[in-house]
Amino acid sequence: MKHISALDAAKISELEVISKQDYESKLAAIGYYLDRTMDAKSTHTGLTDFIKNHSWKGLSLYPRQADNKVGAFNIEARRDDNYRALTDIRNNYAFITGDGYLACA
Repeated sequence: MKHISALDAAKISELEVISKQDYESKLAAIGYYLDRTMDAKSTHTGLTDFIKNHSWKGLSLYPRQADNKVGAFNIEARRDDNYRALTDIRNNYAFITGDGYLACA
């Protein structure tokens, strides 16, 4: 298993790396924020062919709806245009933490 940097993992995964502030601004614009008490650090391992046999430091983030604090993945959460925009952010953007983790929701 080859360990790669968060930036290399983002490139291979075709995620656009933006600043943490820009990531949080994108979420705020659609009515979400990150609940940082739910952060989950781990060593991620590539499962698909294009990143198989690679590992990197990953940080999984948990978005919540800003108006009612319901977690985005809770059964009671809305499934509207903003949720679809959240899905787009999750599939296309990430940021790199100061300690080298690739962070995305």
